[in-house]
Parts: sequence; C-alpha cells; structure tokens
Amino acid sequence: MASTDHHLPVRQINVWELQNGRGVATLRGVASSVTKVAFSSQGNRLAAIGIGWEVGVWDLKQKKLLHVLEMPRGFTADNFALAFNPDGRLLAISTGEEAQLWDVTTGGHLRSWKLPPGIADAISFSEDNALFLLRMETLQGTEMPLSNSPWQKCPRVCRLRNLLSSEPLKPISEMNNFNVGVFGIWASSNGRFFAVEGIGSTNNVRTRRIQAINSSTGEAVWQTGSTNPAAWAKIVFTSSGSKLAFTTSGKEYRLKNLLATNDDFSPFPFSPAAIGPERIIWAARGDESGAERGVSLFEGDKLRVNQLDPDDLITSIRWQIA
Repeated sequence: MASTDHHLPVRQINVWELQNGRGVATLRGVASSVTKVAFSSQGNRLAAIGIGWEVGVWDLKQKKLLHVLEMPRGFTADNFALAFNPDGRLLAISTGEEAQLWDVTTGGHLRSWKLPPGIADAISFSEDNALFLLRMETLQGTEMPLSNSPWQKCPRVCRLRNLLSSEPLKPISEMNNFNVGVFGIWASSNGRFFAVEGIGSTNNVRTRRIQAINSSTGEAVWQTGSTNPAAWAKIVFTSSGSKLAFTTSGKEYRLKNLLATNDDFSPFPFSPAAIGPERIIWAARGDESGAERGVSLFEGDKLRVNQLDPDDLITSIRWQIA
C-alpha cells in the first residue's frame, strides 16, 4: 500500500505491507503532492505522479529513486493514467492530448502518441504487451470534454485504443452510451477489462449505468443500471482482474465475476479499496465508523488489521501475489 503525508513541506510516499502493518519504505523525490501511484506487477517498482506534472520512479527493493520524468500537462493530475508493463521495465502514461512510453531502467523516452483532447484516462498493459487506453473525448475530437463544451453540442464518447498496434490512434471501439459524461474509468491490472460508470441521454431521458468491456474487442461483457445519487463513482477490480466491486446505490458494494454469466453478486459490509485474488482478503480505507484515514484489512467478514498511521492519506492499495 502507498500513502502520502500532506503535512510535510517535502512530499514523500510511505509504503506499507498490510499483512503485518509494518512500513516498508519512505520514498522522496517528487516535489509536489502525489495524486496517483502505480506498482509494477512484481512489486519491485513504484511510479507516482505529482500535481506539478512530474513522475517519480523508485526501486522498492533498493528504496532508491531511479528517475524523475517530466510529463505533458493535461487538465488535472487526477485524470492522469500510468501503468507498468508485465515485466516492470516499461511505464506508459496518458493525460490531456498525449500518451508516452518510457524505459524505466534507463529513464529513456521511447515514443509518444498525440491524442484528441480527453480526460478520465485509464491505461493498462495486457499479458501479451498490448497497451490499451480508454478515455473520454468529444464526438468531434477537437474540444476537451469539459463544462465549457456542453455535451448537447459536443457529445461525450469513450474511445478504446491499442497504442502498440499498427494503427495506434484508430479506436478499437467507441462507446456512445455515456454521451452526457462519465464519473470514472477503471482498468484491470492484467489489461483484460475496463469498467465505466457514467450517464447517457436518449430522447431527453438520462440513464446512469455501469458497464464492463473486453479490452481486446471493446465489446460489453456486463452492464447494470445505477440509481446512485452521488456525483462520484468508485469501481475496484480484484487483483486477478476478473471481478469488480461496484455500488448502484452509493452504499452497499457487491462483487461481480466478469467471467461468469450469472449475476451471483457477493456483498461487502462497506466500500472496499482493494481486493485480493479472491474475495476472502480485502482492504478498505478508514473503518466502520466512517473514518477516512488509515486502513482496515479483512479476511472474509473478520477484521484482521485496523491500523496504520491515521495522519497518512491513502493513495493506493494493491495486492502483491507471493
């Protein structure tokens, strides 16, 4: 798990091992507050984006800063996407109007892709090193999908691309059923699925829905309507990438197996922040009292850990399979 302490004048990332609650490393090198982090699949590297548009890359075994990479600027840093490839040697990033690929061993910039203006980026490598990017753009592809470009004039479209294909800018698919806008887009860690939650309008009737798609084809594998009244959304994939936790009410979270055809949902007592390869072990920010800081670790419905520094703001929780 990675957390940041926003009380410090010099920004740092604290890395924890949740199974025993001990600190693993304190990482420094990014000058601005961190908004997102990504772990490599082996758990030996970590990348973090700060609001100053710089990405730090650390070696977690040596607890050493490897590189600070200057990034293209997008709308806001929380719309930034970053992901390691399966062997942890490459780092992909996407934001605003550009995606990039970096060699994190040498710190070398390998290639860039110019994109239509977009936000809510989600990016992920597949196990065979395809690089999938799903993001919200406008139908015209010329305007940033923000409030100054109303959806009625500039309908929103979620476009899926494989940036390492022979035609990297040609969409694999376009999702037009979120033409009002999305609350968020999420990628499974193995690059197999994406999930989207947002609102579409047909004949002036708005519908909120959650949809999961196959990354290789762009085809929908599951969807459900939502009555969640909140202006936010959160979807959490399990570490295996085949299941996702979602809420249609803003309260109770349930688990959907994307490889199963039935809708046998498993409930959670409250909002999960990370889920192991099976539902038996999962983590949540805060605790049942509603506290936002710290982490609770569960085995099934039994609390295992309700610990860690309450002054830390949890940035990311991720499972590392031994």
